[in-house]
Amino acid sequence: MFYFQLFLRFPPAPKTTTKPESGSTPEPSADSVKKYIDVFEINEERAQALYNSGYERLEYFKDAIIEDLVMVEKINSTVAKAIIRKIADLPQ
Repeated sequence: MFYFQLFLRFPPAPKTTTKPESGSTPEPSADSVKKYIDVFEINEERAQALYNSGYERLEYFKDAIIEDLVMVEKINSTVAKAIIRKIADLPQ
């Protein structure tokens, strides 16, 4: 049941208008990745991991919890706590 609850908390899957070529993954939006680097003060690798896991917009982090974020590759609990704290400090 715990895994099911976590599944429900993840943001919706990315919606694409074009189908990526087979065997390739879509490139993350440079603007979003740069914004994550600036706002969360993380490196590009972590920012891309967040984007690729479905966090395509800052609004998607609004309801995120630490347990959700640590499931993203490259994100540990310390980084997840910092992201949650920075999101709370952003103006609404």
